Amino acid sequence: MNNVKAILLALLGAWLLIGTRFAQHHHLTAEELERDAEKALEFERREWIAGEKFVEHEWSIVEGAVEREARLGAEAAKRVLERFEAPEAKRLQERFEAPPPPVPTELTHDRWRRVGRPPIKLPDGPFVKENDALHGDVTTHWRENPDFRARVERSRDKTVSEPGCDWRQCFDDRKKAKCLHFCREDARHGDEAPSTYVPDPAAIRKRWLAERQTTWPALPKELCEPYTVQGAKGPDTNKRLLDEAPIKASPFVERKGPRLLCVMYTTAESHATHVRAAVETWAPGCDGFVAFSTEHDPSLNAVKIDHAGEEAYMNMWQKLRSIWAYVHEHYSTDYDFYFAGGEDLYVLPQNLRDFLTGRDPSSPQLLGRRFRDYGRNLFNSGGAGYVLSRGALSAYAKHKDDAVCMPSLKTPTEDVQIAKCLKNTVGIEPEDTRDSEGRERFHPFAPGHMLTIKPPAQGQPRDWFYDYTKEWPPLPGAECCSSGSVSFHYLKKPAMVRHVHAVLYDCPSKL
Repeated sequence: MNNVKAILLALLGAWLLIGTRFAQHHHLTAEELERDAEKALEFERREWIAGEKFVEHEWSIVEGAVEREARLGAEAAKRVLERFEAPEAKRLQERFEAPPPPVPTELTHDRWRRVGRPPIKLPDGPFVKENDALHGDVTTHWRENPDFRARVERSRDKTVSEPGCDWRQCFDDRKKAKCLHFCREDARHGDEAPSTYVPDPAAIRKRWLAERQTTWPALPKELCEPYTVQGAKGPDTNKRLLDEAPIKASPFVERKGPRLLCVMYTTAESHATHVRAAVETWAPGCDGFVAFSTEHDPSLNAVKIDHAGEEAYMNMWQKLRSIWAYVHEHYSTDYDFYFAGGEDLYVLPQNLRDFLTGRDPSSPQLLGRRFRDYGRNLFNSGGAGYVLSRGALSAYAKHKDDAVCMPSLKTPTEDVQIAKCLKNTVGIEPEDTRDSEGRERFHPFAPGHMLTIKPPAQGQPRDWFYDYTKEWPPLPGAECCSSGSVSFHYLKKPAMVRHVHAVLYDCPSKL
């Protein structure tokens, strides 16, 4: 034990001796501390000066760039101003002076147009694209404009092109962003309308009849090519169904049968896209067409419709209640049948007239694609569109505020509610609208989907479509659809609406 203590004391003494000598050799005097501080301050000063020089150099570069850009901008502005000499300024002044009041023509049908309102002349010049003349004619300005028509006639036989754009890009929301004018989806500013504006439903058809061989927007041959759903090259199931059924497409000019009003429900965001596509394709085939929207747009026969509650899908029943009330108030004696559907439809109006021929419009009738939902409600598919006879419209207008018609209900199932209302008030139900071979006329899906859809195999999840139609099972393949088909739903792309229209009316039977 004494030996261990001796060893520990020896180690402690050695450690103290080493520490003392280390401290002696590394002790910093006050002079040394002051000298080190001065060195640190000198280093920091040199770094600060270097930083200031760097910032000054970089700022001089920026100042030079700004000065150069300003000089170039001033020179460019000077060149622009030089273009507007006295003759040019005078020409612009003359262009925008109000012309004399127009002479009324047989094509002036706007009920709200003020007397003596001057026409709006389209500007000339290189900044007006060539296809403005070809595609910009869907407008309420129906007065004669010889300069405009001459430009259109010169351009009708030319292939409208826009650098970097083709019709396949129009199927892709991301790619078409730079080609909206080419795709005919660019926003346009139409005439403003007063709150009392009431569209003339026949305006679209009258304008088409007057301009179909001159200024009406023609569909290009490129739309006859095969397109997949995404617009790519590949199997075109939509065209295949139209050819194999085959779907009959009667020329619009040869209309016959009862008077038909086509009603679309939409919003202002879709005016330049879906509504315009309908107006330029199938809408002129209807005797009347009105788009009920969130804003007026007389160039598209769109009217703002007010209704209870917010503008939302979950409040669709309130919007349709207001639409049917408006239609009854303004158009109840002008038409025999009324077809209603959304903005993503393609409709064959003459096929619908052919189907309705011989029916008594004064008798209440509800016609469309029958569904029976899980609540055992029998109704017509709202997506495929449905028809009210004049008698059914009058019956609804009479009973729309009855408790059984759910006047305060907020729901997206407007198709179910109109069927329940008419059943509970006048005792009518949706009728069988299939042809003699059991093929349907009103379709809740696009042509290609109707061609390829199949019931779920054993063990697979249930499909609502086959559950809703199990009392009337849809036929498979091209047998699904009558040659006299009336409508196809879920055409979400305006380019596809134009493609389907081109296949039906403008393209050779074999590509």
